[in-house]
Amino acid sequence: MLTPVVLLLAGVLLALIVANPFAGLCLTFASVPILQSMPAAPFASSLTAVLGGLTFGSWLVRVVANRELLSLSGDRTYGWIFAFGTAAMVSLAFAVGGDITQGISTYVQLAVLVWLTEQLATTERRIEVMMIVCILALVAAQLIGLAGFDFSTLGRENRLAGLSGNPNELAFYSVMGICFALYFFLNSSRTLLRALLVAALALGTLSVLLSASRGGFLVLVTVVFFALFSLRLRFVRGLRISGMIFLFVAALLLTSSLNLSFVPSLARDIPGAVSKFIAGSNSEARARITRWGLRSWAEHPVFGVGFGVGAEVGAYSGSSGGGNASHSSYLTALVETGAVGFILFCGLLLATWRNLSRRPPDGRPSARGSVDLRWAWRAAFLAWLMMSLTGSLILSKVLWIIIGASISLRRLPDILKQDVSGQG
Repeated sequence: MLTPVVLLLAGVLLALIVANPFAGLCLTFASVPILQSMPAAPFASSLTAVLGGLTFGSWLVRVVANRELLSLSGDRTYGWIFAFGTAAMVSLAFAVGGDITQGISTYVQLAVLVWLTEQLATTERRIEVMMIVCILALVAAQLIGLAGFDFSTLGRENRLAGLSGNPNELAFYSVMGICFALYFFLNSSRTLLRALLVAALALGTLSVLLSASRGGFLVLVTVVFFALFSLRLRFVRGLRISGMIFLFVAALLLTSSLNLSFVPSLARDIPGAVSKFIAGSNSEARARITRWGLRSWAEHPVFGVGFGVGAEVGAYSGSSGGGNASHSSYLTALVETGAVGFILFCGLLLATWRNLSRRPPDGRPSARGSVDLRWAWRAAFLAWLMMSLTGSLILSKVLWIIIGASISLRRLPDILKQDVSGQG
């Protein structure tokens, strides 16, 4: 039964989204890291789906009323989205027990989310607002998780899971927040704001370490090296005193009574696990899942076992009665949509990376700062690409919002030629 407080909150959110659909997009983006803690909703898997539906509906109303501009960019990324979706639905049509109606409904929601992001995130300011809302949601989720965390036992036997309920997902979202916070940190000259961002960076790093996620640790290291390689002196200069404070706090955490001794073992285990897997001698669960998945793909090489039904048919467990997940976005695409879907999915990822790699107009690093806004989303996308090696994140709304943002950012060179100073 809904309480008056919940009804009041729902009414406020509804009014906010109707008044400004962009707020609905921001709330949808921010709700992903706390998805598991959100209640179920009628006719939807969670309130996240309701937020997306309200955003889409209110935006259409405003378009009809000529209060929002409908933009048809014709970006080729949509071709990859349509092509992969078609391959996924064909695979589902051939699957035993596959519900193609549910599959179409799910994929349409994701495609609409891409389109909404492109339509609503039309300026650098708006895209930055999305990032800020995401950072705030992550900080709140991390603080709530840490408040109930038992620091007396650390490691794989006691992992920080956060509001998402999944340590690996928490690690990925934390790294994504680090990418966004680092963008604002390097572009800001205000001491107080930089101090707050240092705190957010430290909190995100601590969350990754306490999650004891090997994949998350690898993603964090990858993003740090990406920043060093892509930003070079700007990254080093940007750290300055605040960066020294951040490094001091990190060193303190690693040597204090928190006893994060499992971190070196995480770093040590990763290359060993990779070499064992390549040699075929790894007997860990994920290595077995990968081998079973490849065998299942060999039986259905063209269109796969069916999009979204791999776990149900036991594609990753070696038997029809199993229910293992793939633990890899790439393995999911290959096994469930076959070679055709896998190639198209990789094409979609490459198109997204290309969009995020387009240089700003007139040789400017960014219209609003010394570090390009595209860099922040490219770093977040890199985090997704790396985390997808150990987690199936194809249906994660974060991916599809990043795809939509990449289309918007690719169009910004043209949009920035217009007067957008009055848009928020």
